[in-house]
Amino acid sequence: ALEPREGISLMKKRRQAEELFNLCSGPAKICQAFGIDRSHNGLSFFSSRSPLFIKEGAKRKEGERKKEREKRKEGEKREKRKEELIWTSRIGIGEGKDRLWRAYLKGTPFISVK
Repeated sequence: ALEPREGISLMKKRRQAEELFNLCSGPAKICQAFGIDRSHNGLSFFSSRSPLFIKEGAKRKEGERKKEREKRKEGEKREKRKEELIWTSRIGIGEGKDRLWRAYLKGTPFISVK
């Protein structure tokens, strides 16, 4: 799961969902929200030449800086909550479910199952 911060209107359209907490609350939902499908298998996320890659967020306009500062404060709060990171086994799988490969921040509404 992840917490949507940018591109929310496009994610809602792709997922045909309105609830923010439900847009990316699981691997399949993340793929739908980001428009990722099997044609993206094997692609590198680290090359800007790839049709699917990770990049720094867009620069903010002057009027949006206040919102950015508020987000930063929220990020600082999250940093303080790192000790509240919960590790659990993955859900909905057979093999490997004994491994603690699933993590989330305590109290987050952005996961499907706690």
